[in-house]
Amino acid sequence: MRWNPKLRKSGAGLLKGCMLLVGLVLGGCGEATGLARPLDGTSIDNFNQSVTQLEHELSAAEFRRFRSALNYLQVHALEHDSVAGFYRSLDGKTATAIIQTADDQRAEEQ
Repeated sequence: MRWNPKLRKSGAGLLKGCMLLVGLVLGGCGEATGLARPLDGTSIDNFNQSVTQLEHELSAAEFRRFRSALNYLQVHALEHDSVAGFYRSLDGKTATAIIQTADDQRAEEQ
């Protein structure tokens, strides 16, 4: 097989494209923060630590909105017989998901 300079050029473009794709994938593998951080509801202490982390990562307005949603859901969580049970039900959910759930339930009440 003979060497073809056109293949070299197309191969270089393919290599650059693959490197860019790998960089994008690996760049997206970092730990989620802020509204996208999943909460740890496996215990009361872990949940409280997750909320403390959120408080440091969110703006004051975002954190107030999150706390308001959390308080609303806790008051309306009739199926949970304990705070620990309520926090377990939120394990793995993001602040965004919690806010959306509370907004949806508020809308249903109206």
